[in-house]
Amino acid sequence: MQHTFGMIVAAGLAGSLVLAAGTSGAQPQPQRVTPSSTSQMQLSFSSVVRKASPAVVNIYSKRKVRNPYADHPFYGRFVRDRVQSALGSGVIVRADGIVVTNHHVVADADQITVVLADRREY
Repeated sequence: MQHTFGMIVAAGLAGSLVLAAGTSGAQPQPQRVTPSSTSQMQLSFSSVVRKASPAVVNIYSKRKVRNPYADHPFYGRFVRDRVQSALGSGVIVRADGIVVTNHHVVADADQITVVLADRREY
């Protein structure tokens, strides 16, 4: 199922993701304890991954690359235009569907498909 995706904002991701959730009213903050073992450290990331993973998307893009020899009388007959594909990831940053990804993934793309964690495609 493919839909037209409203907007894609191309920007560089520095490899880190910061999610800020607005809070209404005062809520007690959990006590922060530094993990003392490897098993505790692995467990400490699971809640963050569970919370952030629905916002992470795969991005597939395609663009037609013109044969540079298309007008050449000899080589133009043998070398065809080709479709270049790119694969990247992105993050949904707003409820209205704004996705942030790397510029090189979507630059000059003719077709962009965004696949959500639940496998829906836009």
